[in-house]
Amino acid sequence: MPTSSEVLALDIGGSKLALASVRRDGTLSWHERTPTAGVRGGDDLVRWVRTQVEARALTPEALGISTGGPIDDVRGMITRMPRMEMLWGYPLADGLRAAIPSLRSVSVVNDACAACAGEVVFGAGQGLRNVLYLTISTGIGGGAFIAGLLLRGDRGNVAEFGHMCVAPGGPRCDCGALGCLEAVASASGLYHELTAAGVLAASDRGWAELGPWLAERLEANDAAVRPFWQRALDGLAVGIVNLWTAYVPQAIVIGGGLSALVQASRAELDARIAERSCLMAFPRETLRFSGSRHTIPLLGVAAVAGGWIGVEA
Repeated sequence: MPTSSEVLALDIGGSKLALASVRRDGTLSWHERTPTAGVRGGDDLVRWVRTQVEARALTPEALGISTGGPIDDVRGMITRMPRMEMLWGYPLADGLRAAIPSLRSVSVVNDACAACAGEVVFGAGQGLRNVLYLTISTGIGGGAFIAGLLLRGDRGNVAEFGHMCVAPGGPRCDCGALGCLEAVASASGLYHELTAAGVLAASDRGWAELGPWLAERLEANDAAVRPFWQRALDGLAVGIVNLWTAYVPQAIVIGGGLSALVQASRAELDARIAERSCLMAFPRETLRFSGSRHTIPLLGVAAVAGGWIGVEA
């Protein structure tokens, strides 16, 4: 793939859309956001992107789209992203090529894989050849950079670390299985469990606002909340040790909306990891935290679309 000095990058999230032009040095020449709630279908999304491009008189040649999965990166579409049913099966890549004639290439990348690429090129994984990424946010996703290549799997679906079973017989995940890491440690999973137990009233706040509330309750050592967070840390420790044992990476980088809360509980998490890493001791410095969790998917998908990182064929 020929490299580009500046790339248009789009991040599709459950609560917002973000669009930016990303330079090769990782800086943004401009950045625009809008609530996802205003998008009723793929045509609305395409119109919004085209409007932003035309307003700036841009002629981008490469576009990277970061989105939750599952995806189909061959056909350039989202196939089953939770809470984004209005985009399932919509030909995003084709629609944007038609709307922005200057585009020569459009890449659709799982958002956690994009974030992994961002950490490797610009963040906590710079200079390393084997890096795993774990995003802890609304859901839990993952990315893998192994032997100098970003893994893409089958049609862009790979490293779904959030769907490891870490608590057999535990709470049901949105995917339908029991005990997934996402069910016990993500914002949506914790929200479901806290509201089901009556600890949090569903009318008080949605899962998107859970992080600040959870931090406040943990700081106050709330006896009703702490067991749910301890179970989340247990699940994270199991998942991290599974990843360490399977890949033995140079770094496991944690990002996402709840990553700051995990980092604040680092001592508890380290103790749980040490208890479980019996075959090979887990070096504490292997676990790292993202320093730019809000923009890293944009930077990473630009790296993929711009040819700034090697990607598995």
